[in-house]
Amino acid sequence: MALHYSRNNPVDLCSHELQRLPEANRDGSYVWGDYLTLKIHPPRDVRLLNLENAVTTTTTNYDVPLKGINYHMHAKNIPLETLPAIATLPGDVQVVGIGTSILESAKAARIELPSHKGRHVNCIAVSTVCSGTPPSWRATSTQSGMVVLPAIESSTAVQKRVEATASVLHANDLKWPHRGDLLVLSIHWGPNWAYREHDDTQEQTFRREYAHRVIDELGVDLVYGHSSHHIRGMELYRGKLIVYGAGDLVNDYEGFKNHADTVYNTLASEETIV
Repeated sequence: MALHYSRNNPVDLCSHELQRLPEANRDGSYVWGDYLTLKIHPPRDVRLLNLENAVTTTTTNYDVPLKGINYHMHAKNIPLETLPAIATLPGDVQVVGIGTSILESAKAARIELPSHKGRHVNCIAVSTVCSGTPPSWRATSTQSGMVVLPAIESSTAVQKRVEATASVLHANDLKWPHRGDLLVLSIHWGPNWAYREHDDTQEQTFRREYAHRVIDELGVDLVYGHSSHHIRGMELYRGKLIVYGAGDLVNDYEGFKNHADTVYNTLASEETIV
């Protein structure tokens, strides 16, 4: 769902949107559009959300010191955000893949499945440089940030990224097998746009190799991939789902639409969707 009306006068447009959206979204429902009316069968146990924007209650920032980096998810801006506030939301809301240190960023989310008492979903989250995430955003023992992996751009790189992913799992004591629990890898990878037939073909091959290996060697049950604003397709590999590009549920690109969402949401085929 795009939030823009027109791109003819971007200055007036932005001013109008900033005034209109907070009022329209007062109860939090506006930005979700028709999604809130959709009925999911069977009912979902867990929702995964890749968030790439600030969550605020106001569009005024008079009390915020001037920032040298005007990008909300930059590691150096984390002290200005309200990660603890997300934890106060109703329900079992957990943040994964980002935090005030590498230990906090690498900590897995663990959510009990309401329909399967005693079973849980464990989720870790990483971001790769090939998605546009700079290495400087990497969290350390003394710096806030994200779990950042170098680009997945060769078979040698695949091996090293699999090893790095295994380290995150071992730090959470999530060694295979998982004794009935499900393991989700949320990964920010690849370019924002890859529409044309030959866009990103070689690199996508290595990402696919990586996805297969974390399933085979680390016991991952779901690879939840994101970065591309459009849908990139899915694969059922040995009964495990790989989402190569989930696309945008909500974005601010005027006129942009995911034309493949009908096929994407069917999830009925046992064959690879390309």
